Amino acid sequence: MRTYVKFYFSSEGAGPLDLVDQMRNIGFRAEVGDFDFSVEWHTPEQYGNTVRKMHSLLAGSRVRYTLMTKT
Repeated sequence: MRTYVKFYFSSEGAGPLDLVDQMRNIGFRAEVGDFDFSVEWHTPEQYGNTVRKMHSLLAGSRVRYTLMTKT
């Protein structure tokens, strides 16, 4: 399965380029098009761990996000 992430940035928070390396470091790849990043996973545990890491990374950044998972 692959989960796609779309970010919504504010001029009051972290900028888009501030997150690229950090997202890559936790396993995401940058996307071009409707989504900003994606990550592949195979078990619910992998999904949970990755999403928790991303959520912690974004805490306090004033960046909002949505997730979409596809098979």
